[in-house]
Amino acid sequence: MKRRWARGLVAGAGVLALTGTSTLLMAAPAGAAIGNDSNANAMASALAGPGADVLGAGFESLAGAVANGVGDSPLSNFPTNGSTFTILTSGDAASADDPNTEGSKTTDLAGGNVRGNTDFDVSVFTVDLQVPETANCLSFDFQFYSEEYPEWVGSAFNDAFIAELDNSDWTTSGSEINAPNNFAFDADNDVVSVNAVGLGGFSAENAAGTTYDGATPLLSAAKQVTPGTHTLYLSIFDQGDRILDSATFVDNLRVGFVPDPETQCKSGAQPKPYQLDLTPVETTLDTGTDHTVTATLTEIGAEPPAVSGASILFQASGAHAVQGSDTTDTAGQATFTYTGTTVGVDSISACYDVDGNGTCDAGEPFASAKATWKNTPPVNDPGGPYSGAEGSAVALDATASDVNGDPLTHKWTYEPVSGVDTGAVCSFEDDSALETAITCTDDGEYRLTLTTDDGVNAPVSNTADLTVTNVAPAIGEVSTPVDPVAVGTPLSLEAGYTDPGANDTHTASIDWGDGSMSEPTAAAGQVDASHTYTAAGIYTICLTVTDDDGASDEKCSPNYVVVYDPSAGFVTGGGWIDVPEGSYPADPSASGPGRFGFVSKYQKGATAPKGQTEFQFKTGSLNFHSMSYDWLVVSGNKAIYKGTGTVNGEDGYGFLVSVVDADKSGGDDTYRIKVWDADSDTVVFDNQPGAADDTAATTAISHGSIVIHS
Repeated sequence: MKRRWARGLVAGAGVLALTGTSTLLMAAPAGAAIGNDSNANAMASALAGPGADVLGAGFESLAGAVANGVGDSPLSNFPTNGSTFTILTSGDAASADDPNTEGSKTTDLAGGNVRGNTDFDVSVFTVDLQVPETANCLSFDFQFYSEEYPEWVGSAFNDAFIAELDNSDWTTSGSEINAPNNFAFDADNDVVSVNAVGLGGFSAENAAGTTYDGATPLLSAAKQVTPGTHTLYLSIFDQGDRILDSATFVDNLRVGFVPDPETQCKSGAQPKPYQLDLTPVETTLDTGTDHTVTATLTEIGAEPPAVSGASILFQASGAHAVQGSDTTDTAGQATFTYTGTTVGVDSISACYDVDGNGTCDAGEPFASAKATWKNTPPVNDPGGPYSGAEGSAVALDATASDVNGDPLTHKWTYEPVSGVDTGAVCSFEDDSALETAITCTDDGEYRLTLTTDDGVNAPVSNTADLTVTNVAPAIGEVSTPVDPVAVGTPLSLEAGYTDPGANDTHTASIDWGDGSMSEPTAAAGQVDASHTYTAAGIYTICLTVTDDDGASDEKCSPNYVVVYDPSAGFVTGGGWIDVPEGSYPADPSASGPGRFGFVSKYQKGATAPKGQTEFQFKTGSLNFHSMSYDWLVVSGNKAIYKGTGTVNGEDGYGFLVSVVDADKSGGDDTYRIKVWDADSDTVVFDNQPGAADDTAATTAISHGSIVIHS
C-alpha cells in the first residue's frame, strides 16, 4: 500500500498564463522519448490531427515547467495519430514511461489552488483553433492515468482531467468538482477522475507500460462546434494534496464534419475500441474529375490491428449530396469514389456501422474529410492538321467544352512557321467562332492557335498545323492585233493575269512565234509588250507567267497575227483537187473533184489584197465565191490569204486559202480551202479538217497549177 507522506493543503495560488501566439508549432526535442519542457506550441502540434487548424497555444495555468510535454515514442495506446502525442501531468511528464517499480510516483510541484480550495499542481493548457465553414464536430483521444489507484479510489484525493471549449469555469470545493462546461464526462456525467466509474472504471492493465498504477480505457471525447475561432481548454490537477501524480495522454484532435451531429457528436467521453481514419483529409480538385477517399479501420490494442469485413458508410454533403458504402479489406481499408460536377466544398464523413443497421449511430467510430471542388478550366481542340490552297478559304472545325457550363469565348490567331514569304497575311472568316475558315495570301506552313476563355480560369490554348499549297497564276485574254500588220511595223501585246497567292511575285516570257523570246515586266496582274516582225508570216504568240514558287500558266493569243509584205509578190492558181471524205461536215462521206481558181495580190499602197477566189464541190452542191480579202502572206514557196465570201449565193462566210508552189520547192502543188460560218465559226468545208490555220497545204492538185509571183 502506498503511503501518503505529505498532504498539505495550500490555498490562494495565483494563475500563471503563458499564451503562445505563434502559428509555427515546434516538435518535441529530437531523440527524447518524452519532452517535459511544457512547450505549448510543440504540444499543440503533437495533439493536432486531421482538420485541426491550430492558431496558437499556451497555458492559463502551469503547475511547473516539467509538468507537461510531448511523447515521440509509442507508449500505452499512444500515439493514436501521427508519431507524437501530448502529455499533461500533475507531476513530471518525463516520468510517464518510467518502470512501475516504485511504491508511488510523486513530484511535488508546489502548485497551489487555482479554482477553489482542493485543486493543486494545476495545468490549464489552451489551444486556439480556426474551425472551417464545413466543420461541425471537434473530437480528440485521451486516456487518464493515476498513482492514486487503487488505494485512494472513492476518497477525497480525486485527481481529475477536464476538457472545455471557449470558456473554462471549473472549480473545486472540498471533495467536489464542479465543471459545467466540461464535455469529457463519463456516462454518469462526472468528470474523468480517479473516482470515475461510468467509463468501465480504472484497471492496472490499462496502464501497462507506464509508471502509473491504473488508467481508464482509451477514450474519445466530442463536442459540437460552429465555424470560426475557438479555444480548447485541457485541465489536469491533483485534488486534496500535491502527491501521487496523475496524467492524461491526449492525441488526434480532429475538427470535421458529421452528417448527424446530435447523434454522432454528442458531448461526453466514451471508450474507443476502434480507430477510423479517412484520407486524404483535405484536397482540392477540378470539377469533372473523380475523387476517392480511403477509410482505414483498426482495433485499438489488437494484433494485427486492421479490421477486415467491416461495413463503412460514406456520405458527402455540401456541393454534392452522395453516399455509398464499402467493406474493409484485409488491410482494414474501404474506399468511396464520386465525380465532382459542381464548384464548392464537400464535407465527407465515414463511419464504422458496428451494428449493421445502415446508419451512423452514436458511439460508432467516425472520421471526416474535406474536398474543395474548383472551377475547371475549359478544354478545346482546334482540330487539324489542315491543308488548302493559297487564296482559298480553308474550313476550320474546332471543339470546346466546359464541365462547369461557363460561357466560353474563343480567339483564333496564326503565325508563319516555314516557307512563307515576307508580307504574307491570313484572315479568318470569324476569329471568334469554332467553325470558321482561314484564307492566306501565300503558301507555306502556318501554326494556328485557338484560345478559349471561361472568364474564371486562365485562358487555355492549343495549336493546329496548317499547310497552304501554291496555286499557279491564271492568264486572262492575250490581246494582239486582229488586223494584218506590215513587216517592220511594231505590234503590241496586252494580257491580264490573276493569282490567289496575292503575296506572290511574277515573271513573264513571250514566244513571238518567229524564234524570238522576250521577258517583259509582270506586275499588278498586267503584262504589256511590243514586237516588230522582219518577215511576213502567220504567227501564234504565247505568253507564260510564272510565280515565285515556280508555278506557271501559258496562254496563246486567240487569233493569228498576220504579218504581210506588200512587196513580197502575189499568187494565182486554178485546177482541181480530189476532195477527201470528212471535208464536208454536212455529208462527211462525200468526196470527189473540187474545182478552184484564184488570184490574190496587193495593189500599190494598199493594206489589203485584191482578187477573186472560186471553189466548187459538186458532190456537196457547194459553190463558194469570195467578196473581199483581209490579208495575204507570201513566204518563199508558200502563200496564205484570208477573207469573206458567199456560199451558194448567201453571204456571211469567212474563208482561208493556203497553197504551196512546187516550182519553188519541188514536188506537187498543194491547195487547201477552209470555209466557215462567220457568226458561229462552224466549219462548212475544209479539205484538211482539224488542221491549224497556219498549217501548210497538203492536198495535191490533180489538174492545173499554182504560181507564186515574185
